[in-house]
Amino acid sequence: MNSPLLPSVVLSVGAKFHAFYLARELERRGMLKRIITGFPRLALKEEVNWVSREHLTSYGLPQLAIWGLQKFGVTLPDAGFKQTLLFDWLVSRMLPDCDIVVAWSGYSVETLQGAKARGIRTILKRGSSHIAAQEELLREEYDRWGYKGQAVDPRMRQRELEEYAIADRITVPGTFAQKTFLQKGFSADQVWVTPDGVDSNYFRPPETAPVHDKTFRVLFAGGISLRKGVQYLMQAAARLRPTVPIEVTLAGGLSDGGRECLEQYGGQYEFRGFVSQAELRELYRRSSVLVLPSIEEGFGVVIAEAMSCGLPVIATENSGGPDLIRDGVDGFIVPIRNVEALEDRLFKLWRDPERRRVMGAAARERIMLFGWEHQADIYVALFNDLLRLRSAAGRNG
Repeated sequence: MNSPLLPSVVLSVGAKFHAFYLARELERRGMLKRIITGFPRLALKEEVNWVSREHLTSYGLPQLAIWGLQKFGVTLPDAGFKQTLLFDWLVSRMLPDCDIVVAWSGYSVETLQGAKARGIRTILKRGSSHIAAQEELLREEYDRWGYKGQAVDPRMRQRELEEYAIADRITVPGTFAQKTFLQKGFSADQVWVTPDGVDSNYFRPPETAPVHDKTFRVLFAGGISLRKGVQYLMQAAARLRPTVPIEVTLAGGLSDGGRECLEQYGGQYEFRGFVSQAELRELYRRSSVLVLPSIEEGFGVVIAEAMSCGLPVIATENSGGPDLIRDGVDGFIVPIRNVEALEDRLFKLWRDPERRRVMGAAARERIMLFGWEHQADIYVALFNDLLRLRSAAGRNG
């Protein structure tokens, strides 16, 4: 195994999420032993070129089979959960020797158990708040709107709680998510904040400033659901519409009550559905503001992407917004479920185009501190901290 100064690291991620950004940075630093993904290799369009072939293992056949059947209208019962269990089982038995494994939550009970039995240090990467806190917030929101969906799959809840108990350390992308773990009895030393990053070379302002008419263009990007708070954005926009020439664009897929909450707002928004990264970048560039009014959010990479494109952002306290946005400088932070606050901040930005411009420029400057290199720096500090503890334990033992 490698020395503590240059640890050997395996990443285990059931899909792809943002794992390949971390993998790329770790490979550049000579630390990446392997990234193991449940995503099919042929679906890794760009990411497959970000790391060397010998450092990438894909157990993507089950996911490929699921997609293939779906194209023919066949949906296997519980396919997603079974694929999660299969991926975890495969990784636990094929995990190469390494100093540290970073495993994504929900996919990793057996992986973490097997790694610890072999003396490998374990880090669980959780992309959102503590799953019990997430369930509480979503259940409360669903009850408010009479939505009968399941807030959290109880099987996944149990898996995550087991993972939290096994892992040496847990990482989360924002301080809101960390706070929910602290409220559940964890210490700050156990739960590290590793903010997601942004590719500021790709997400950048247009070469020439867009010529805006009087229309105030509000963008929402992400899953269109009760969890993401789109219902409160639509309420605020409806209240502004008699005075403000507002245009609301929704980019993302419908889920978890999203369709139901939009039914009363027919004709008051443009629905774009899923969009490519290139399309999303153009939406950022042509918009006046991004709004992410999430009830519960681990981070919200769209916040960073929009800021990188020079766009002011309005986000809630229950997101990564407070980690990125300086309230009143490059955007606004509002409480969850507060339609009045959303309406007020939107009105202020509409009324003052120069303030929007200054905020957007400040947002671009601010986000330059949050590249993927910054996240990797924190992980490296965590790796060395864990390995120092192992060395100390070995000397004392």
